[in-house]
Amino acid sequence: MGYFVGSFYYGTDDWNWEKFDAQAPSEYQTIEEYAEKSYNSHLFPDEENPELPAGFHTTSKRCEPYFDGNILLGNTGAIDGSGSMEPATDVYPKSDNYNPLPYYLEPFESPLTDTEYPYVLTQGRIPFFHHGTLRNTPYTRELYPYPETWINPETAREIGIENGDWLWLESRRGKTQGRARVTKSVAPKVIYQERFWNPELLDSDDPNRAWQAMNINLLTQNNDECPFNDVYGTYTLRGITIKITKADGAPEGVWTEPEDFTRGCPNRLRTPEEVMPSMARNCLVINLDRCIGCYACEVACKMENDIALGERWNKVVQVEPFGEFPHVSTYWLPVMCQQCEESPCTHVCPTGASYRDEATGMVLVDKEKCIGCKYCMMACPYGVRSWNKAQRVVEKCTLCNHLTSAGELPACVKNCCGKARFYGDLDDPNSDVSKELAAAAPDAIHYMPDAGNGPLSAYILSPKFGEWRADDLTQTTNLYVTTEGSVD
Repeated sequence: MGYFVGSFYYGTDDWNWEKFDAQAPSEYQTIEEYAEKSYNSHLFPDEENPELPAGFHTTSKRCEPYFDGNILLGNTGAIDGSGSMEPATDVYPKSDNYNPLPYYLEPFESPLTDTEYPYVLTQGRIPFFHHGTLRNTPYTRELYPYPETWINPETAREIGIENGDWLWLESRRGKTQGRARVTKSVAPKVIYQERFWNPELLDSDDPNRAWQAMNINLLTQNNDECPFNDVYGTYTLRGITIKITKADGAPEGVWTEPEDFTRGCPNRLRTPEEVMPSMARNCLVINLDRCIGCYACEVACKMENDIALGERWNKVVQVEPFGEFPHVSTYWLPVMCQQCEESPCTHVCPTGASYRDEATGMVLVDKEKCIGCKYCMMACPYGVRSWNKAQRVVEKCTLCNHLTSAGELPACVKNCCGKARFYGDLDDPNSDVSKELAAAAPDAIHYMPDAGNGPLSAYILSPKFGEWRADDLTQTTNLYVTTEGSVD
């Protein structure tokens, strides 16, 4: 193992790579050489117990990006703060190679010299999203539906724009859009906007618009024709000059309002056929005409899967008596994982812990991969995922995979006193679920609200027994639904 170490050239406007190599000789060192030359980024042994590490050469004893040695070097020109360049004279620049006092270096692109592009753009990252994901999850997209262009009121007046206006941002390399947020949080002449992408545009005539419509990366310099940053020696990715004009509106086809947001990925990203190419469609069908509200299914589920008190994979909700005496009716509605065809929980999981089993088609959770981020819980339209406080992982109904994989029925089906629960493959006409659905009247077959996720589990409720009210149950764990349809 070795380290490539080089000093940095503190140059001005005549910087180039040849001068860099000449001015900053570099070398390949072994880890032993690295430690001998007092680079303060390696673990050092405990004095009393040399076989044990005492930590790093930092105040906190942790590995810090800006450790004490670098601070001393910046202040004094020497790694030990003494003014001497020993023992690293062959690596670090000598004190006469740079000005010990700070000085201003005009950037290659500057609003002082570039009047056509008079504003300076900086950028950041959005905390609601995981890298490039989760922009197709309604709950995160609602928090931040589009990139905001932060602009000082003085600058906004200068350009002639108001808060909420759609804008064009343009550099010498590209053009993209954002929406104005007029705020004193940024200085005049400075513009701030996050990078963004729009998965909803993958289904458009030009899928490239998904990353081009509102992505400020288009404005940066990232090719060999562009000069490197004079200070850092890299491409210039922020602090670039731009101009701003008012746009007629949002880019065509982007989601801007809550009613636009769709769970799951656009079809061009992943179709149901791509998700489950020849998989079984195992699920539950529950005949509510037969359900007597004994809660045996819920108890059997907890016992079979050793579910902690306070957590439920299968929750039975009583739809409270509705109607007027003596014409009153009620029914019980078990709510569990719907085994969605386009499951939003698997799409948002950053580690693959929530996944679809290729053999059975079931949506399952691999606890070993779960990091407890709860993205899947937020993405689930039915609130049927549970948080295991002891293990700090997410859990859900597995259709008793350990039983069904061995040819047995799920515990809830086996223990249903009213014989109201059925398990099987919807694509198998001889399965119990297919037979039960085939025997039911069309107006008696119901599904949980579908927001593009395609719930598979079906419910049979004849009009004479009750009115289907599952829309009021979304994202609730309560026991009753009132006559008015609100949740108590």
